[in-house]
Amino acid sequence: MGARCFPVGPRNAKSRRGQTLILLVLFLLVLVGLLTLTLDYGFVLLSRRTMQSAVNTGALEGARDIDQRGRMEAREVIRNVFDDDLDPTDNLSTLGAGPEQTLVQRDGNDRPRFAARADASSLFADRHEYVYRPVPELNPDNEIHGDLVSGDYQENANSHAEMRNYQRVDFNASIQGQAFLARIRRTPQRVGVATPLDRIEGVSSSGNGSPLLVGHLLPFIPNSTAGFDLRRDGVTVRATAISDSRPIVYVGTGVDDALYSATSYGVYPDADFHVLDSAPRRLGEIVSAGAVVDERDVPTGYVAALLTYEQNDYVVGFMLNINASDTDSRKPNASPRLHDAMQTLNELPPKVRDAVLARHRELAQEENSVLARSPVLVRAIR
Repeated sequence: MGARCFPVGPRNAKSRRGQTLILLVLFLLVLVGLLTLTLDYGFVLLSRRTMQSAVNTGALEGARDIDQRGRMEAREVIRNVFDDDLDPTDNLSTLGAGPEQTLVQRDGNDRPRFAARADASSLFADRHEYVYRPVPELNPDNEIHGDLVSGDYQENANSHAEMRNYQRVDFNASIQGQAFLARIRRTPQRVGVATPLDRIEGVSSSGNGSPLLVGHLLPFIPNSTAGFDLRRDGVTVRATAISDSRPIVYVGTGVDDALYSATSYGVYPDADFHVLDSAPRRLGEIVSAGAVVDERDVPTGYVAALLTYEQNDYVVGFMLNINASDTDSRKPNASPRLHDAMQTLNELPPKVRDAVLARHRELAQEENSVLARSPVLVRAIR
């Protein structure tokens, strides 16, 4: 039986060209979809990163003063993160916390706002209208769902997740707490979709969801007839940070009059003040205690809390002493991170190191602890 031959002619060539064209169109559609996803997702990630940086800074600032002043300073710090020139009277932010949903809302001719502008220069001149700039609410009643919340942080909690009603296992709202939570959110605003706890005057605030700048124009993203609609509601973005006040273990080297610095004085808790042979700056340092001095003669600065162990005196913490003749106007100059004192601690024999750390924890856990504290970021939740 002879081999069958298939004719190769103009008709088959046209058929192959038609198939190639279909495949090319499908490939371009997939490519456009991927590019759209990349651009829109990139904007969301950039907004989230900026928001997270803002709440990280705000949480640290709020923990310095757990009172109304601390809340106001935390709000100002967060606000400044999104203010390009640090001038609150000038609203020309370039990015802020990302574009607003109004940028892609449609006008009467069913065109996106940015497509309806006369030219790019007018859109750029009015860019502040389309940029979200968070200004947290002070939340004076300290509601757990508020933007700024003081409380107690439970480091050993079995969960660090945040529920839909913003309740947390690892954080309990409390006016007397030493921890501080800062929160920024961008969530849907439409009735039936929005979370009521997100927008309560004086307590909580939220921008609209982060819009799909390019994906908004694509025909294959379906519109929802009921409930959440990605085109209209945007992408939900939240950023939360918690800072906690921890006892300081390291004092900085600065001797500027604007900063608190280490002093060559030490004190045995519930006992007398002594002159030291040096000005210790790290937890675990060995010092030599000299003559007893009157507390009124101790200068303003960080005073070492001492422990006598096996005939040596060790630093187990620091107290902040403010002399009666001085005003409390200097800035902290210390760190609560154990890493900053680890080099000194590692040089101690294990038995001594354990004793120093045990006494440090004991003093820190006392109800009216004498140890000076400083805020440290303990949770950053995206």
